Amino acid sequence: MSFTRAGNVIQKIVDNIAGSKYKDLFVVSRAWPEVVGELIANRTFLQKIDKGTLYIMVENSIWMQELVLRKWSIINQLKKEYGLDIENIIFMCKDLDYRPPMRKKRRKR
Repeated sequence: MSFTRAGNVIQKIVDNIAGSKYKDLFVVSRAWPEVVGELIANRTFLQKIDKGTLYIMVENSIWMQELVLRKWSIINQLKKEYGLDIENIIFMCKDLDYRPPMRKKRRKR
């Protein structure tokens, strides 16, 4: 009888549920606090990975500037330590991306 670590079993289950499309995003979400630190991780929101580009929503422009300065070291760390094929990161500022709700058109009488 052989035993399997619980972490390995959980990882396999998540891989099966997430599928290949979301596997890299799941890996990034698990690694993100370690890569950028808890402080910044708590102020960012992972959006998606599309064609080698990681999209990150950032709480405000101050934290976004910090991440922009660290962009290439983050990419290198994700590649080397986690085996991810990330070529670029696009940071979007949450407070700048706000769009007011659409106005209702007035009916002509």
